[in-house]
Amino acid sequence: DAKTFLARTASATGAEGEAGAFLRASGLSDVEHLIVERRSAAGASSGRAALTFGAERRGLAAWIAPPAPMGALSFVSSSASGAIAVVTKEPSLLVDDLFAMLTAGQPDFPAKLAEAEAKLGFRLRDDLAAAIGGDAAFAVDGPLLPTPALKLVVEVYDPARLQATIVKLVSLADAEARAHGRPGAKLVTEEVSGLTIHSLVTGEGTSRLQYAFVDGYLVVAPEKALLVRAAEAHATGDTLLTAPKLVSLLPKDGPLDFSMLAFQDVGGA
Repeated sequence: DAKTFLARTASATGAEGEAGAFLRASGLSDVEHLIVERRSAAGASSGRAALTFGAERRGLAAWIAPPAPMGALSFVSSSASGAIAVVTKEPSLLVDDLFAMLTAGQPDFPAKLAEAEAKLGFRLRDDLAAAIGGDAAFAVDGPLLPTPALKLVVEVYDPARLQATIVKLVSLADAEARAHGRPGAKLVTEEVSGLTIHSLVTGEGTSRLQYAFVDGYLVVAPEKALLVRAAEAHATGDTLLTAPKLVSLLPKDGPLDFSMLAFQDVGGA
């Protein structure tokens, strides 16, 4: 009985006022039941859980989208040792929900946000969130040492707008650093194996952040070689989605689209 549990927890912790308004705005106050089921058959076990709501999901409770193909995982190779992928509703709508929750707890939030955005010269919702989609993945796709082969992949609707926003943010960070006597930052662009790769370079001339736009996705990694390999995996189809070590673990009685997927093969690494 999740509804009663949540109500008792809120009462015990004194979740009133701003905290209570935040909880109601998040949609989590509509939770009804949590049902968990585990089955074993022919030596194999499976588990299922369902969280039900007394009303149509809204706010934070509705951020996870219905199961869909995960294009972001097509940039993760079949040899990856771990990955987490998620499909959410439109990020611009997530920001709307977040702003509504913050406003419920702090009525002066919209005015403070408008003041900050006017000072910075960019809008979080329109210039950043609206440029990206809800399909994203984070993976360890290569060696763990000396530099972990981390990879972030995010769906992008408007690469030009997103790139302009990144340039603006780097410019702001550079100005802030120099104003306090610290080394600045800049973006360096070059062509590598047919990819246009952008590198964030600090004042010391080092870069641990590289990114490229590939077929409607932003791919971010600490090294250029990882970006090239990501593009190759996407082009050839040698991806985690087709890897036997993942396919063998998938449910045999349902569609192979997901809202969220987590995979690890630490032993293989």
